[in-house]
Amino acid sequence: MRVPFSRTMALLQADRPRGYLRIGAALTVLIAAWATWLTTASTTVYAVSEEGRLLAAGAASPIQVPVSGVIEHTSLALGAEVKAGDVLVVLDTSAERLRRDEETTRADGLRAALDSLDLILEAERGLASANLRAGASRISSAATKAQVASDIAALTKQQDEAMRRLRESSLASGLEVLKSAEDLQRQRGAVSVNRAETALAAADLERSRREVEVRLLGLKRELVDLRARIAASQAVVAQLDWEISRRTLRAPVAGTVADVAALPKGAAVSPMQMLATIVPHAEMRWVAYFPPREAVGRVKAGQTARVRVDAFPWTAYGALSARVVSVGSEPREQRIRVELVLVADPKGGSIPLSHGMTGTVDVEVESLSPMRLLLRLAGQTSQTAPRPAPQGASAPAPSTPGASGTPGAP
Repeated sequence: MRVPFSRTMALLQADRPRGYLRIGAALTVLIAAWATWLTTASTTVYAVSEEGRLLAAGAASPIQVPVSGVIEHTSLALGAEVKAGDVLVVLDTSAERLRRDEETTRADGLRAALDSLDLILEAERGLASANLRAGASRISSAATKAQVASDIAALTKQQDEAMRRLRESSLASGLEVLKSAEDLQRQRGAVSVNRAETALAAADLERSRREVEVRLLGLKRELVDLRARIAASQAVVAQLDWEISRRTLRAPVAGTVADVAALPKGAAVSPMQMLATIVPHAEMRWVAYFPPREAVGRVKAGQTARVRVDAFPWTAYGALSARVVSVGSEPREQRIRVELVLVADPKGGSIPLSHGMTGTVDVEVESLSPMRLLLRLAGQTSQTAPRPAPQGASAPAPSTPGASGTPGAP
């Protein structure tokens, strides 16, 4: 049986304007709230890096072989802790040690010869001194004999003159005068002989002195030659010691062995071959690389950042807190280098940090209202949108098949 609903329908018709008013009021409140949020709320703007790595503040030290050789001993082990100066790898140095022993023996022989030559030189100097003294004595003796002969000749001359006067007075015979003249002549000859002997002794002394000088100069030359050969041998020994030391690879810094080449004892290595990498014990820094448009003028020292590690999803482990400490000013390979230090989490982080970790970095560069952010995005979109061609410009020629991978118009 049909039930009349006329009264109910009349009431519904009466309430319909009130429902519209309520919906309009709710929409007005929502629009006002949304407008207030757009103009007064604060939104953080981040500069996002392309890539980043966790590195020790001190650069990792590579262990490279300076020369070719064969490994004689190695103590390299992945993850091992080493101190500065620890011996890591020793190459075979048998050939260098044999050569060094040979040169050392040669140098010892040269030193012995040098000592003997010093003794010979000293003895030669003593002999030269004795010869000089003997020559001086001969000269002195000859000079004395010449002086005595000269004195006797002077007396003989006086006797001859007296004999001549006596002859003139007929007090002496002619024979006595002749004998006196003969004695005078004999004494004059003795004077000449003694003077010649004196000159000969002086000449012999000068010759002996010159011969001694020549012999001494020859010995000194041999001394110089021996000293030069000894210095050359010492230089060769020093070079061989240096070559031996080059074949002993030591840890340049204290740290952890982060990378090792699997080379056993007896393996041959080539020059500049990488054997290991040592990461020093130093403060960890996150090094991130940003596009220039993201970093230049925006990323600055002191800004806070968050680091999301690739190996530990941030949705499960969270992000690390960091602070910018330095920003590069010149791009390298179209990227700006930014260094950050990790800030300790007071709650204690659950991510174990290790050298070489990779991830991305978000740096808080500024805070904007949503309205300004939307206007900025709209401006960037308008700048990147293609501009219409000016009127009168010819339309671009249709592309040919295969030029860009799209077939051209028929």
